[in-house]
Amino acid sequence: MFNDILRRDPESLVKPIKGDPTEKESKDQANKLDKQKSTATRHLLLIRHGQYNLEGKEDSDRYLTKLGQMNLCLSQQNLLAFYG
Repeated sequence: MFNDILRRDPESLVKPIKGDPTEKESKDQANKLDKQKSTATRHLLLIRHGQYNLEGKEDSDRYLTKLGQMNLCLSQQNLLAFYG
């Protein structure tokens, strides 16, 4: 699904064979598809914000609490340690 969205599906990058392909054409097509396969690794990180002031009426009043600031620092340290 995501390959289709990102247009990284090998079939979308290699011109299809028309008609009834020969064995050689089929092997060539398979080689072309293999060369187009992505070797990149993608990571999707979902990080929840830290605790914030729940009593704030406006966005500017919804600042991070001390615990929320500590959560933020720990998240930053963990990300730096993992991805450095």
